[in-house]
Amino acid sequence: QWQAVMGGNPSVFQQGDAAEAARRPVDSVTWHDTQRFLAKLNALGLGRFRLPTEAEWEYAAR
Repeated sequence: QWQAVMGGNPSVFQQGDAAEAARRPVDSVTWHDTQRFLAKLNALGLGRFRLPTEAEWEYAAR
C-alpha cells in the first residue's frame, strides 16, 4: 500500500524482486512520513485512517 500511495518504497531491506518487496512491511519511515501517507490515503476517499492513540496501542498490546 505504501508504494501505491506514496509512489516509492523507502525501505532499507529490499531483497528479492519488486513484487516480493511490495508485500513486505515498510521500514525506515518516520512519524512525519506516516502522517503524510495517512493524509494522502485519506484524500483518496476510501475511509478515514489514523494511527492508534497511545491508550489504544497499550490496550491492544495486552
